[in-house]
Amino acid sequence: MLVGILLKNYKIYGGVKYIPVTTNHNFIAYIGDNGVGKSSILEALDTYFNSREWNVTKGASTTDANIPYITIAHLIDKNIAKNVIGNKKELLEKIEKINECMWDFDTIESRLGSKSFEAKDMVLDLRKLDDTYKETHYLILSGRGYWNTTHAHFGSFDGIIANLFDIQEFDSQKENSNERLRKGFTDINSFIRDYYSYIYMPVEAGIEEFTKLETNNMQKLIGTDINEKIREIIADKTLDNINIKLNAFIGELESKLKIYTYKHSNRTNISMNELTQKVIELFFSIRTLHKIKDNKKISADQLSSGEKRQAFIEVSAGLLSSQDIRNKEIIFAVDEPEASLSVSNNFSQFEKIINLQKNNMQIVITTHWYGFLPITLSGNAHFLSKEVDEDKIKFNFSTFNLYNYRERLRQIVKNRKDEDVGMPNDIQLKSMHDLVQSIVSSVRLGKPYNWLICEGSSDKIYFDFYFKDLVEKNNLRILPVGGASEVIKIYEYLKLPMSEKDNTKGKIYCLIDSDGKSEQLVCEGKWKNSMVAKRILNKSEDKRTSLVDVSSNEHKMTTEIEDCLDGVIFIETLKTYTKDQAIVTILEDEKNFKDKSFNSHFCFNLRDDDRKILKDFFDQDNGYRKIEFAKKYVEMAQNNDTKSLDWIDEIKKWFKNKN
Repeated sequence: MLVGILLKNYKIYGGVKYIPVTTNHNFIAYIGDNGVGKSSILEALDTYFNSREWNVTKGASTTDANIPYITIAHLIDKNIAKNVIGNKKELLEKIEKINECMWDFDTIESRLGSKSFEAKDMVLDLRKLDDTYKETHYLILSGRGYWNTTHAHFGSFDGIIANLFDIQEFDSQKENSNERLRKGFTDINSFIRDYYSYIYMPVEAGIEEFTKLETNNMQKLIGTDINEKIREIIADKTLDNINIKLNAFIGELESKLKIYTYKHSNRTNISMNELTQKVIELFFSIRTLHKIKDNKKISADQLSSGEKRQAFIEVSAGLLSSQDIRNKEIIFAVDEPEASLSVSNNFSQFEKIINLQKNNMQIVITTHWYGFLPITLSGNAHFLSKEVDEDKIKFNFSTFNLYNYRERLRQIVKNRKDEDVGMPNDIQLKSMHDLVQSIVSSVRLGKPYNWLICEGSSDKIYFDFYFKDLVEKNNLRILPVGGASEVIKIYEYLKLPMSEKDNTKGKIYCLIDSDGKSEQLVCEGKWKNSMVAKRILNKSEDKRTSLVDVSSNEHKMTTEIEDCLDGVIFIETLKTYTKDQAIVTILEDEKNFKDKSFNSHFCFNLRDDDRKILKDFFDQDNGYRKIEFAKKYVEMAQNNDTKSLDWIDEIKKWFKNKN
């Protein structure tokens, strides 16, 4: 994956600027107003990977020490890298040597020049990399300068790389002295471009041109080189046969003409390149993308602006999801996915993009829409801003882990620091407002969305399984928002618009755990047939899970979703944790079981100490244990053809009942 970028004199970024990407996530978003440099980042990557034309900062010099450059820090999977490198022993040695050097952060930082502030910012981010990457990934640099597409440029790290490989003639002030450095590492740039597939979708991309099968972007999306595919179909023997028979035909023709002949150039045969180009021209170029709507085929260029933007993402997501990605890493970059879309469609557009990270590819977007923040539980968001001081532009990057960005925001508000000056004060408000607006618009569509709004990622995993039929047939969206307080907040925001019964066609179910107390929440109103706020609550008297109003006084038993699952499957899933001796001990004692036909709480007969062990088990790893367990539970449930749960069926019934 890309970790960070150093840009010099590229578009809005005059001078040297460090652009953070990520140290541990596949989804990255750059957020900010127009003109702060979001698109410039994606364009710079396109320049590096796909030889996009350079966009040099206005007025910037392009000579000697001032040469514009793009330098990138990468984490490269060792297994994939070795497949790409093949038998190029010298290249592998270079990569391993640079890798060893780059992991030595103290030495790297000490050797950077006193003015290399931006490069030192990059090193600060590199220090955040998990040590486990040392075993599985190479940490390397690559880059190119303005004057040459292939020559290497390591930016502020030039001197370190030159010293590492004993290139004594290197001079940072005289580019003519650096030929050995620049030419000597062209193979690294070639390797990086073979290793990655960078697919860039700018705002202004024309859909008809972008989706032509023969274009580079479409071939990357398909994962197949069209020329190679044609060669595979035609085969050398077929081409040889064509040439033999055509030459024979010309020979027969000339024998009839006697004193006339068809003179040819130096060659007599059709080449494979010529044939593939003709096949592309005659077969592929005449085929354009059409959308099937109401059994009619509508040309992509006849779609509305919003439909075109949707088509971009739907086609890309469909093709990328079906790729067998083993020997290449894909970077999918989208500039403003929400462009030209109605508010009601923003959520589904972002949902498709966010879900692509499951396919082990890096997703990089720019956006003005804050509504994805509450729904993206894994990734990095970079908030960009700029300050202008006496014609000098200062760019600010505030970086958040989307898993806990709310906590980080609260810290900033509480302890405002100078470095956070560019951070919008109202991010939480904006993100919630954008999301709520999208939900409201979606329930008023001709084919409305239905929503199940829940607390966290593990909830969603269970619900994706149990509500699969509603997701497919009833346009249900399951939305984890990061805690009970966030669910309740959304409910409060939605009460007024959901009261407008005539305009509301979809339904919203807000669901939280029971933590032993009731909430001061109005659950009755004009909206009650189209929106509810409920808690899951285990009741001792009937040993089952009930659904009660969030405001209900029934809150005796603390209940989380792990307490409300199928008892048999729950126990079988627990048995997979053989390394956790405390759990093994509980499971080995038959006295700890009551009736496995009950749910995952009541099937046990545990002492308080053992209940705490079970609770502590799920609280491990800051919530990731719950996610891990949920995945294992669902896998086991699928294999055992598990029946639905009573309380799940109750929710299903509510969604299916017409108002």
